[in-house]
Amino acid sequence: MRELAAMIDTRVRRLAAQSPPGSTNETHLLVMAGLMLADELSEAQAGGLPAVGEAEGDQELLVAAVDHLTDRIEVVAARLERA
Repeated sequence: MRELAAMIDTRVRRLAAQSPPGSTNETHLLVMAGLMLADELSEAQAGGLPAVGEAEGDQELLVAAVDHLTDRIEVVAARLERA
């Protein structure tokens, strides 16, 4: 359970660091982190990306996965802004 909490915390901190100060709140960050994890899990289950632990040794694959997730997050963020 602590490992899962650490995964969420890491993603929230990354999102907060990338956001302009005062532009988002904790709830928004937690929702975005949850969406990132759900998307990662969905991709891993579909065979599109390896599970987190399987990609640790392959930095290029990990970078590609992060780039992919970044693109997906931007799409979700745009949808949230329009809502």
